[in-house]
Amino acid sequence: MPSNPKTLVATTSDPRYQELFFDWLSARKLSANHVRIAVAGCVKDREAIMKSIRQAKKSYGIQKVVLINALGDKAYSERKFANLDLEKEAHRNDLKNTAAAIKAESPEMQVELFLIDGKHKFEQIPPQ
Repeated sequence: MPSNPKTLVATTSDPRYQELFFDWLSARKLSANHVRIAVAGCVKDREAIMKSIRQAKKSYGIQKVVLINALGDKAYSERKFANLDLEKEAHRNDLKNTAAAIKAESPEMQVELFLIDGKHKFEQIPPQ
């Protein structure tokens, strides 16, 4: 890994998605040039993500954060969503709220948000 990556990529730790993340990072030419963290539910535990972002900013001077949540993530199972639309809305809200927290702390930070659907397609979510 290069000694000075500028992007942090946060994903779910769900093993069903790891190969997908590897392929996605490769396609975006980030596979060897990023800091990656994998947390159950990704942004579900906002403070864990924020702690990692703060450390990566301090250690590597990251300028961009990419947050990737996934539908069906086991970390969200206790919420017992009544339907897929409610699950999608919860993930979108969690992603946007985390983006807002990042911007409040580091207004210069670029933030990209993605939600992976049941067919392993990436949907980009506007941060606001």
